[in-house]
Amino acid sequence: MRVENRRLLRNLTRGKLTVNNNNRRSLDHDSALTYSTRPILTYMAKVDSAASANNPSSLEWFKIAETGLDGQTWAIDTLNQNGGKWDVQIPSSIAAGEYLVRQEIIALHSAYSAGGAQFYIGCAQVKVTGGGSASPSTVKIPGVYPANDPGIVLNIYDQSGQPYPASYQIPGPEVFSG
Repeated sequence: MRVENRRLLRNLTRGKLTVNNNNRRSLDHDSALTYSTRPILTYMAKVDSAASANNPSSLEWFKIAETGLDGQTWAIDTLNQNGGKWDVQIPSSIAAGEYLVRQEIIALHSAYSAGGAQFYIGCAQVKVTGGGSASPSTVKIPGVYPANDPGIVLNIYDQSGQPYPASYQIPGPEVFSG
């Protein structure tokens, strides 16, 4: 798997954003991500200090949102139609505190063999207020996706050469719905 780091979340990269539980936040992406055939996945990880968390691979991540293919509309198409803005709902039941938010946009145009999917990743620091006590199931990143996961190794092109497979399975764990 190739991982390309880009500054995706422009409006959240400077300082920390404070949000109440259950708030919807709009994440602002660089306009360079205009290619079709991309799902969007969002994870969160609780940290002691979002400003000093310097080893994201040691964190426990839980997925809070995912969007893939809906008919002939990929998540990236919706992102582009919204001028690069993507709304994400912060789960109402998570504990107050500091979190890192990780958003992945996975390019699938070359995903017909292992290592062909391209991951575009952005992270932001968020302070959640309000009070919940949920403990979502977590995963480690990297390591959440097996090399041959059907959501990252597939031929997305239909018989007419269009990027609309009959179905698409978003990779990773279930979305935490608390």
